[in-house]
Amino acid sequence: MYKIAIIGAGQLGSRHLQALLKINVDVAIEVVDPSDASLELAKQRAAEIPANAKIESVRYLNSITALSKELDVCIIATTANVRFELMEKLVAHTKIKYFVLEKILFQKFEEYQKAEDLLIANGIKAWVNCPRRLFPVYQQLKSLIIPNEKITYTVIGGEWGLACNAIHFIDHLSYLNANDEFEFDLLNSLNVIEGKRKGYYELVGSTGGKQNNGSELFLHSRKASAANLSIQILTDHYFWQIDESKGELKTSSAENGWKTELTKFSILYQSELSNIVCEDLLMNGTCGLTPFKSSSKLHLSMLKEFAKVFVKELQIANESCPIT
Repeated sequence: MYKIAIIGAGQLGSRHLQALLKINVDVAIEVVDPSDASLELAKQRAAEIPANAKIESVRYLNSITALSKELDVCIIATTANVRFELMEKLVAHTKIKYFVLEKILFQKFEEYQKAEDLLIANGIKAWVNCPRRLFPVYQQLKSLIIPNEKITYTVIGGEWGLACNAIHFIDHLSYLNANDEFEFDLLNSLNVIEGKRKGYYELVGSTGGKQNNGSELFLHSRKASAANLSIQILTDHYFWQIDESKGELKTSSAENGWKTELTKFSILYQSELSNIVCEDLLMNGTCGLTPFKSSSKLHLSMLKEFAKVFVKELQIANESCPIT
């Protein structure tokens, strides 16, 4: 019997739970959140999922001290400001094989190395939940791209949360051409705005960066705009235009004379993914998400540059980044 824990039972944690309730191996699930309201939300969303004989039990807990002493997989779906502290407490209380971590990973720069040291010291493997790597549509695109191929990757849309969501697209570029080198070099047109959660901030405007192979990434978030998010991916042989909200992929290629062909696809939601991730971890000891070390490297390349904008506009110390 495998044991899986979810730390944080709010909006995202409850979606992880819905997915785990569809898992195809025998498991016992434990859900931890100090908030009774969050646990109640998780229970309500769990009730929406049909019964599954593979689920031995689901326990709802207010403290990590009530967790089992051994866990196969631990998903941390909390805000970034407390994630490292929780990792320390979890490791001190429970023997854990695998972590699945939400992002942004951590706000404080020093916690990235501390977390890596913690994982190594305790023999724990960890992955970061940038789920586009698991979408069949992007797996198909990746199969058409040469490893380390030069790509021009552009994201354009309304107020889509550039600060906290940019890592998704940096990671996506890294996945597509198997290159985890990235450096921001265009920050002049970013502005700070209040985030949706109290005490957190967001960025609007335009920014960009590059990989060491000449690939470029451009991000554009328009303030007070409801425009759909558009992703454009250009290589020497293909040009893809993607609207995830509509499930539309437009493909032009050198082979067809750069004529545009439209195909439809489906986006996988978190409530359809965590079971796949955990099954892979339990059966194979690995999964398709981003390994911690690569994601940590990408996070720091982004956060240290974003922090310069926050320091300038908010007059805060340049030791962390107030996003989640």
